[in-house]
Amino acid sequence: MNRIIPIPPVPRVGILFDAQNLYCAHKEGYGRLDYRVALREALCNRMLFVAKAYVVTHPDYPTASNGFLQTLLRSGIQVHTKQCELSRLGKPLKANLDVELAIDATSLILDPAVNTIVLATGDGDFKSLIDLAHSHNKKVEIMGYTKLMSRHLVRSADKVTYLDDRRFSIKKVA
Repeated sequence: MNRIIPIPPVPRVGILFDAQNLYCAHKEGYGRLDYRVALREALCNRMLFVAKAYVVTHPDYPTASNGFLQTLLRSGIQVHTKQCELSRLGKPLKANLDVELAIDATSLILDPAVNTIVLATGDGDFKSLIDLAHSHNKKVEIMGYTKLMSRHLVRSADKVTYLDDRRFSIKKVA
């Protein structure tokens, strides 16, 4: 008699890139992140459920962000943008998409099709998301830069990938 052996389902991963946080690393002297390499590393032979990047744009530099946004889209990463507001003096006000990222992460946590959430950020404010994910039996992995990563995230995550390694940096063409 032939027996059918069930094949275990391929784990599904939701990957969320906090682009503003990752850009701060570039300003701190780290290389520019190669999102395609980071995406491949985060997938690690698992099925992609969704990949999103949260990007703040500046009204005075629309073309500067267009190339970056196109690169993300060509890499298969959905882009959520928010335009930075300017003060009356024309100075940029603090702008980020932490709330939007947290809402999307919560949706992934509650989705039974997703096994693992990867947060590419060093922002310690997201520790509560890790706690929520763990309470729903989901794994959370963190990707970020050593010097800019919250200790709370590192201690709480199921896996940490440090982006300091040169393989995650965009190679300059000579």
